[in-house]
Amino acid sequence: MKYTRLYIAALVAAGMWLTSCSHNDDGPTELEVGRTEMNFPSTGASQTLIVRSITQPAARTDASWLKAGNVAPSGNGNIMWGVPLTASANPEGSRTAILTISAAESSIDVKITQQGGAN
Repeated sequence: MKYTRLYIAALVAAGMWLTSCSHNDDGPTELEVGRTEMNFPSTGASQTLIVRSITQPAARTDASWLKAGNVAPSGNGNIMWGVPLTASANPEGSRTAILTISAAESSIDVKITQQGGAN
């Protein structure tokens, strides 16, 4: 009976240890972006989108007027990444683009809007 209680106590302690080690609050579990919408002025500009991911993310855009630069570490070890974005000048009406950020098996779309010079 004494060994049975000791065995059960050991199993409970091992289960608690495994449960506490399986969840990590120090970093993202998949992929997070700082913003899901961004705005650029008609004159064109550069901005950086901050991304949290345990693996280096990739960025691609569906518009020729919006360029996504090389993703680089942005502090806090290797879980914070900066995605440099540059929008060219827009002399016409407002326009939108979708920036897709992906890492591992996750992806997030960010809506990019640029004001037009004609407005």
